Amino acid sequence: MTSFINVGGPWAVLGLLGCIASASVVFNGASVQIDDLYYFIDPHVAGELPIPRLNHTALAGGGFAAVTVVQSAGKATSLDCLLQSWDELDDVFGAPFLAGGVYVADSRFLNTSEPCSVQQQQQQQQQQQLLNISAPVQSLPPNASLPSGPYFVNVHTGRAHRALRLYDDFTNSFTGSLLQKPDGSVQTLSAQIPTAMTLTVGVPSRLYYAATPARPLAGVRVGIKDLFCVRGARRSNANRAWYHLYPACAATSPAVQRLVDAGAVVVGYQMLSQFANGDTYGSDAVDMHMPFNPRGDGYSVPQGSSAGAGASVAAYPWLDLALGSDTGGSVRGPAKVNGLFGNRPTTGLVTLDHVTPLSPTLDTPGFLARDPALWDAAQRVLYGANYTSLADVAAPDYPKTVYTFRWPSQKGPEVDRMLGAFLNATLAITGAAKVEEIDLEALWASTRPTEVGDVTLATYLNLTYATLVSSEQWDLVGKPFFADYAKKHDGRKPYVNPSPNNRWEWARQQPASAYPAAKRQQETFRDWFRTRVLAATGDARCSSALLVYSDYYGAPDLRTTLRPVPPVRGLEDVFYSSFSGTPDFALPLGEVRTRSSVTGKDEPLPVSADVMAAHGCDGLVTRLAIELARAGAVKVPKAGGTLDGGEVLFRRQMGSF
Repeated sequence: MTSFINVGGPWAVLGLLGCIASASVVFNGASVQIDDLYYFIDPHVAGELPIPRLNHTALAGGGFAAVTVVQSAGKATSLDCLLQSWDELDDVFGAPFLAGGVYVADSRFLNTSEPCSVQQQQQQQQQQQLLNISAPVQSLPPNASLPSGPYFVNVHTGRAHRALRLYDDFTNSFTGSLLQKPDGSVQTLSAQIPTAMTLTVGVPSRLYYAATPARPLAGVRVGIKDLFCVRGARRSNANRAWYHLYPACAATSPAVQRLVDAGAVVVGYQMLSQFANGDTYGSDAVDMHMPFNPRGDGYSVPQGSSAGAGASVAAYPWLDLALGSDTGGSVRGPAKVNGLFGNRPTTGLVTLDHVTPLSPTLDTPGFLARDPALWDAAQRVLYGANYTSLADVAAPDYPKTVYTFRWPSQKGPEVDRMLGAFLNATLAITGAAKVEEIDLEALWASTRPTEVGDVTLATYLNLTYATLVSSEQWDLVGKPFFADYAKKHDGRKPYVNPSPNNRWEWARQQPASAYPAAKRQQETFRDWFRTRVLAATGDARCSSALLVYSDYYGAPDLRTTLRPVPPVRGLEDVFYSSFSGTPDFALPLGEVRTRSSVTGKDEPLPVSADVMAAHGCDGLVTRLAIELARAGAVKVPKAGGTLDGGEVLFRRQMGSF
């Protein structure tokens, strides 16, 4: 100790004190607990309020009081009725935010004693704890521009801060919890509630937002796949070396920016299969833990690469939407196994600048959602003029031909019933004159381009997907990543999970002719498929036909099953949309109970079907999905352990069994 102090003499100490004097303390928000709930005080000042008149019941922890702002009463006849409706609508607002006082813009109107509706009176009787608190009411200053909702106000300065509710990411769906700043950029949410190896996610009150034609997604909470840039946040691509090597994004991806401009609230980055490759759970979950599928026993895989997107929307009622990407099934797969709506859109509807590519030839951004109406609204925002919504069309003119592709049968009474109801409802809604099973191999054999020669479709496309994704990602991502890492770390290589590492290694071994050949194969198939199978009609029907298939019927696929990393080859049914650039939407039909080797009981897992249409006909498929949901042939899922909601099995709390 003595020798350390003497080194450099007193001038070194003065220099150190100078550094300390120039340092600044930054307030990054604060976590607070009210009863058994956790909240976060947004560090950004939202506005100013008169100093609250606190009483003995007021919450004033750390110099903050919880208060409520009422700018407009809407159709409410009294303050009690309004606050009760808020308590039902919003998961952030609650009784504690009345303790510090209520600031109202029109106290004369809100203090009337007119009764609530009969339904509100009944609900009010069930929630008396909200109204039993004596809340001081005072007028809101005319110049106060704070939106209605709950706030934390500094009892010394009157500065008001937004309130966020804190939740446990118990499915491990998020790689980073983000706080959206007023300028649209983000910062890390500095909050942690008691959890086990999971992140804490904060969501702002829904009361702060009101949808408008210019901001149709106002207040919609969205998770972002951790390969889209969001200004102020570091991407990881599910790789720890990448996260620590590169700085935070300086610009937001245009795809994400469109959502933010429309009012959506980014709450976090979400887990993916590393570098968006299709990881094999038992072999690849090395660098970061993969999410848990909340459905059934909780140990079926959520699939990839948009695994966090699927698991989170399926599990959390506080999350509305997730933005993923689909190259070879990365949105559709998670949608199917988690029981959600998920779309691979027409290729090229929106730019993917500032997004880590798997294959620019095949990459597309898509959503995972529980609400088909919100799904449609989000697509309108993201795809802009390239998407035609049919939500307001009284009677769309659907294609009159429906193809079934490898349509399954004898999968069990419940699955067969769901698939039959789905197909019959599709025919009834579209008014299709015929339904026929399409054999793509046979059609290819009779109509394939002459330059292809005498080769089957499966043989022709056997290496196409593998070559495109491996070669393009190695050149655009892997090669510069390895070079940058080696330059900084004395020639060392970074760790990469087995699947992407094998694909990149395979790409390096391919002859120079492999990639041009794969591009020709994809383009040849694209032109053939858009002419012979699903052709754009240029009229209201948009597509010459619809194609439906189903490849997930509620069969357990345990994350504990050990599998070798699959070979880099093969043609899968989900690739037809990827190669042709046509839309393919996954729809939840229901669920079937299957014996779980984990719980020893019959647990429910989702059943799904897909609908494909011609290039550019995305809105047609979305509208069909909405009508199928109205007809009961497609399930509108809830968040939880089943498609009807309920507690996630591995999430059950003490005392609830």
